Amino acid sequence: MTDSRPTDRRGLPRSITLGIAALTTFLPGAIVFGYIGVIGRRWQETLELPRSSIASLMFFTLASFSTGLTAAGFLESRYGRRLVSLVGTACSAGSMLLVVHPSGLLGLRLWGVIASVGTAFVYLPALATAQRLFPDRRGLATGVVAAIYSGGAALTSSAMASLLRSHGEAYLAYLIAGTTAGLGILCAFIALPGRDRSRATAAHAAAKQAGASLRQIVGSRSFLFLLLALAIQGGASIALITHATEYGSSISLGPSEAVLLIVGFNAGSALSRLFMGGLSDAIGRTRTMAIASGMCACAYLALAHIAGLVPAVLLASVVGWSFGTLFSVAAPLVAESFGDRNFAIVFALSMTGFGLFAGLIGPTVAAVILDANQGRFLVPFLYLGGLSAIAAILVLAIKPLATTARAAVSPGD
Repeated sequence: MTDSRPTDRRGLPRSITLGIAALTTFLPGAIVFGYIGVIGRRWQETLELPRSSIASLMFFTLASFSTGLTAAGFLESRYGRRLVSLVGTACSAGSMLLVVHPSGLLGLRLWGVIASVGTAFVYLPALATAQRLFPDRRGLATGVVAAIYSGGAALTSSAMASLLRSHGEAYLAYLIAGTTAGLGILCAFIALPGRDRSRATAAHAAAKQAGASLRQIVGSRSFLFLLLALAIQGGASIALITHATEYGSSISLGPSEAVLLIVGFNAGSALSRLFMGGLSDAIGRTRTMAIASGMCACAYLALAHIAGLVPAVLLASVVGWSFGTLFSVAAPLVAESFGDRNFAIVFALSMTGFGLFAGLIGPTVAAVILDANQGRFLVPFLYLGGLSAIAAILVLAIKPLATTARAAVSPGD
């Protein structure tokens, strides 16, 4: 990414600043989207929990993520991105102390809530930084943040599974907590600005010049379609994480092989955030999201009928690809469809559908169907593929509410 202004206000190249800001999300993303997939089966066995209980953890994590985004949006305008990110880092690291010796489902749910709030608190400041550093390449810049966010799970899942087997869950929890705190604090102080009242006031005034009112946006059909599309496609995609190891076992994969499904999912998610974010700059946001949802539907149909490690991992990466596309395209889609005037709160509200309903629509319902089918995955995967097809139709129905000018904000903001 190039621009006529190659450095931020601290003198760092803006691409470097973007990368460091995105690193604040690396391990928090691994905690939410990698750790639960690695250790979920052990929790189910040691705590004697049904499948639906472990799957319901995803509901608590996703619901807390959307709530955290809304809170982060309000707090960021008052206290600055750096402080919000530091609070998120503390939540993400601290949550791991709750699962050093998990004692029951209540403790696991509390872990999911705190970890997801922490993830939201680090993700939104990094995302806002990307949008402001590269206002003319929002899709690609957002994709960089989203790729690193997802890449944490892709790059650490195998290592977490190995450490879990060799050292146990207590050692792994302490290690994740310490490294999350260290990396998050260091990167936040380097790349994220603190509160600057004069700059924030100018940005607020500029943003007020364009865009529909919040009431107009929330009451529009396009916002409803976006809310539903994010919830349905998000739920369909993330369901594979919670059922990956069990699905692997159903097609005769060992534990070390089944975890590669999680790696494949998160690798596809990370790569798609870069590629699809850039593609959406060229062909449009809704078309890009519809393509990704269609790919996910086809992948689930294939997963319902194949066996073998390589095809399963490849298809899991396609499901992850669609999930990553949501995160790379949703933010610029909100800005372009509804304007910059209320971007933070509208983006947070649009993710509410994902957070509150994706965990129920996807992992939880799939677990119920799986139990009703004696652990056979054909019907659950057909259900998840059907959800993806519905999401593709919904996203194509989204139309811009207003054509807006972008807020004039300095790249160092």
